[in-house]
Amino acid sequence: MFDINLVPEIQKQKQAQAKRNTLGTIVGISIVGAVALALVIVGSLKVAASLRLNNTEKDIDTVNSESEQYRELEETVVTLEAGLSAIKQTLDGENNWTLLLPHLEAATPGDVTYRSLTIEGDTVEATLVGKSVDSIARYLESYENYQAVVLNGTGEPQDEINFAMNGANVGTAKVKSDGSWIYALKVSTAQDFVLEVNGATEDKITYSATTKELRSESGKVTTGIANLFTNLVTKQYTKDSNGVNFNATFNVATGVLW
Repeated sequence: MFDINLVPEIQKQKQAQAKRNTLGTIVGISIVGAVALALVIVGSLKVAASLRLNNTEKDIDTVNSESEQYRELEETVVTLEAGLSAIKQTLDGENNWTLLLPHLEAATPGDVTYRSLTIEGDTVEATLVGKSVDSIARYLESYENYQAVVLNGTGEPQDEINFAMNGANVGTAKVKSDGSWIYALKVSTAQDFVLEVNGATEDKITYSATTKELRSESGKVTTGIANLFTNLVTKQYTKDSNGVNFNATFNVATGVLW
């Protein structure tokens, strides 16, 4: 048997080249299609991510907005609580520093004068002037040894308890919201006295300056003696034409004042 090649050699080469071109075109189209598909997928992912990010930002804004409302509510509650606490303290006579002034007057020696007075919490800072260095020593001794007669009892809230000695009014205490009252009375260490308590409670209190004993005739009033000033510290002093200038810092037993 004989094979007869009827296609010239050049024609074979053209056919082979055409096949290669066709194959290359198919491969190129496939690559372009794959790249386009990848770009579409990446774009879709970016869009989806962008949408999720936008939704997340909206959620964050919503949460922040709601949190801000709760924050404002919390601040309002705190403000109201502080206001109610301040009102209660006012009604109960707390932080009424005018109750301290009679004791400062009673404890301060006659040759010492206050120039300034600053009160923060239960701490008092003061600048004073005395006639001599001995005035400072007398001031320290007087404040360290100063004691007040402390009376406390019960009554109807907001009632006033008036204290009288020898027919003269010496002070007033207001019954607190919990039904209790307390009063620190300045006393003279030179004499005995009888204190009459009128108002929600009527009683007679006998105090002996010699023995420092207290007695309630009815037993309805609790009595005691307390040191009003503690942690007394004085700083350097200076002299001028007015006398001896010095500073003092001390704590006040506020629990016996209100």
